[in-house]
Amino acid sequence: MLDNSLMTLLKHILENPTITVHSFLDIHHLSQRQFQLKLKQLNDYLHTLHLAPISIENQVFVYDKQLENFLLQDDFYNEKNILFEEDMRIYTIYLYTFIRQETISNFHFQWLMQVSKNTVLSDMKHVRNMCLKHHVQFGYTRKKGYHLNGTEMDKRYVAMICLNHLLSYSIGKKIIYHLVKSWQIDPFLDDISQSIKSCLKEDNWRVPPSRLELLTFFYQLILIRDSSTLSFSDKQLHVLTKHELLHTTRRIADRLNIHHTMEVYYLTAHLLAVVEGNTLEHTQKLHHHIHYMIDYIERHMVVHFDKQLDLYKGLCLHLLPTYYRILFDIPIHNSLTELIISDYPFLFDMVKRSLIPLEHELNKSFSADEVAFLTMFFGGKLKQNFPTQSTLHALVICPNGISASNMLKTQLEQLFPTFQWSVSAHMEHYDLTHVHMIFSTIFMKAPIPVYVTKPILSIHEKNYLIDVVNKDFNVTTSKLPTSQDIIALVEKHATILDYAHLEQDLDCYIRQHAYIERKENPMLKDLIRPEYIHFSTDTLSWQEAIQLSCAPLETYGHITPQYAEAIIERVKTFGPYIHIGKGVAIPHARPEDGVKKIGMSLLKLHTPVQLDNMAEHTVDVFITLAAIDNTTHLNALSELTKILSDTHKLEQLKQAKTTQDVLHIINHTQEENK
Repeated sequence: MLDNSLMTLLKHILENPTITVHSFLDIHHLSQRQFQLKLKQLNDYLHTLHLAPISIENQVFVYDKQLENFLLQDDFYNEKNILFEEDMRIYTIYLYTFIRQETISNFHFQWLMQVSKNTVLSDMKHVRNMCLKHHVQFGYTRKKGYHLNGTEMDKRYVAMICLNHLLSYSIGKKIIYHLVKSWQIDPFLDDISQSIKSCLKEDNWRVPPSRLELLTFFYQLILIRDSSTLSFSDKQLHVLTKHELLHTTRRIADRLNIHHTMEVYYLTAHLLAVVEGNTLEHTQKLHHHIHYMIDYIERHMVVHFDKQLDLYKGLCLHLLPTYYRILFDIPIHNSLTELIISDYPFLFDMVKRSLIPLEHELNKSFSADEVAFLTMFFGGKLKQNFPTQSTLHALVICPNGISASNMLKTQLEQLFPTFQWSVSAHMEHYDLTHVHMIFSTIFMKAPIPVYVTKPILSIHEKNYLIDVVNKDFNVTTSKLPTSQDIIALVEKHATILDYAHLEQDLDCYIRQHAYIERKENPMLKDLIRPEYIHFSTDTLSWQEAIQLSCAPLETYGHITPQYAEAIIERVKTFGPYIHIGKGVAIPHARPEDGVKKIGMSLLKLHTPVQLDNMAEHTVDVFITLAAIDNTTHLNALSELTKILSDTHKLEQLKQAKTTQDVLHIINHTQEENK
């Protein structure tokens, strides 16, 4: 049987032909015994298709090169040999019912997924629970068989959720093909895709390839289904009837034989949820929110984004379809959400907070998946200062969109800081004349080396890329330490009682703290030490307060005297941007304004000052930051944010009378985060 895990392993072997068995085991967290079992299962399946087995020679996988082409053919998959995992079965049951062409019984599901009656009955409980969360009932009567009750909009909403998740599996597309064919219907994806793609291209609308694929699969199901009445709110109808995309949608609808007005509007809503606006006029309604998000993240993360116009345009392209997905209740799935929340918690939290005004306007919340996509966008913009040279040029390709591409590019820049980098959503029409290598999230063939990887890299995946690129291009990049490396060292000097949990904790720690640049990324207690904490009972001007807050940093060689003056001038020019609320200011300027090395200081005033002489910007706590780039200070700032966002801890900080009071708050917060 071919399950999703076997398909994932096979794809990884084919996508990375030079990967060693050792690297393969590290990336997939397999023991030798587990690996041998998986390889036998995979070869057994290949044998049923009369294909040569995969072998190992000199720690590298050896296979028939025809397997790459055979993998793309329908014959490779036999629905009788597909092992449906539980989550897949839940989504499959719903979608099969969603497009049903006759009365459905339990036997239909048993036949469809090759499972027992009891398995189907158990799965149906999960289907019912999923449906109820979204106002849909999964019911059964003798006359109607298994069917769905609820509004058509809600039924389609759940269908989109199921489709999103199914397509995230390696064998997800085959399951959809199987669903359609099971009703004696030939899949017509190419016709739908071509109709949508050609009309959008004629009118200069762009869609990321992965979004187009999802929409194509969804509309294959919609066009099969016997649909019923659709409804929209007045606000939704106002947008749909006035938007210029409606003209394009009508042409697409004609080609797809969609004639009902409400169905045309529904297609328009889904297109708005995936297209990237081709002019800035499309984003006027979001102009204020885009600037607010950028300003909020810059102020609260104490970073400065270069190329502000490019940043604004990029955020427009991402936020506009997000806005329409929220407005029209169109769900989206991000398979990287949990990893992003785990690896980038501070940035995720800042992005989520920056969306609050837009949530209030829409009277709806952004899902964690939506926030994660926007986190990837900003994560791709947070760069450190890498030395570059024009020796090697690498292209990053990710069909999920520019956010994922930039996130991957930022990680690759850390691994290979001397390379020149370009980003694209696809390879079509891209001039590869001066490109030496491609990093892609999908398998593809090209006249230059292609390295297939994920948008967010683990330590093991980074080390594999370092190995293979070093070998192919004779570059010298040091590898990152892995949990196994550290455990091997510890075992020389101590007895390990719980190997599995130690490895798990080390993996988590390394992901959050290891940086390829080998630069120190200090925590808050490393920066705000006793000599950097001052109290003042003097009556000061706001300018004097900033100068006093900078004094320890200047004394200990973190900044030049010009740094304080630069902050003061920026406040005069841009207003009290350093005030983050609740009487707390974080004075900072750009690294080139006089920063020698990273540092932080804290000044507590007995008599508050008014920044730029504005009463609404009264401050009594100054926490001055000297940042050397956009990322090195983020660990410390994340801890500081936890203190300032906690009402009790902030009050303790406001009431602090001694240096030890402040240090106690900082140390206690770090202990809580361990």
